[in-house]
Amino acid sequence: MAVLVDARPSGILEGGGPWPISNSSSSGSLSFYEVQFFRQLWWFMPLLLLLTAWPLVKWFQQGGPIAPDNPLWKAMLPFLISGTTLIFLMTLRLETEVRTDGVYFRLFPLHLRYRRIGLEEIASLEARRYRPIRNFGGWGIRWGRLDGHPARAYNATGNRGVLFCLRDGRWILLGSQRPDELVAAVRALSG
Repeated sequence: MAVLVDARPSGILEGGGPWPISNSSSSGSLSFYEVQFFRQLWWFMPLLLLLTAWPLVKWFQQGGPIAPDNPLWKAMLPFLISGTTLIFLMTLRLETEVRTDGVYFRLFPLHLRYRRIGLEEIASLEARRYRPIRNFGGWGIRWGRLDGHPARAYNATGNRGVLFCLRDGRWILLGSQRPDELVAAVRALSG
């Protein structure tokens, strides 16, 4: 499910930095905004439990805190790695914006700066359903095939999005829970 943030100031710094500024920036005013978080963490929880419990059980079997050559950090290392991975996965989000000069998107924290598809680069676009696992092997930043054509996908959840066919032959699919609104916002700007 898409999470909408209405009170967010729009804009990015010159040079594409991730910090918001006012609507009067050269990147144009905002006409569409959507944030999607990864919801596929259910598969990670049992794995996290197994990866953290097993070393702790082994640590206690080897004498635990009373064994002089059995430091606690060896048992805590899986907790730290798993916890860091879980925090990373929980902060992953796909942000999509439509401005007067193009479509901006980023998969934060992998992309600190927004990627831009200029309105002049778009040959065609369409809202569509797709199969994330079959077409792209899952969610995230993915390469795959749509209708027999190589495509790159940026998606976080669900099976709906907008396919941008660019003038240079590239196909880019942006996942969206509101694909019709995204298409309408782009078409309203490109005329």
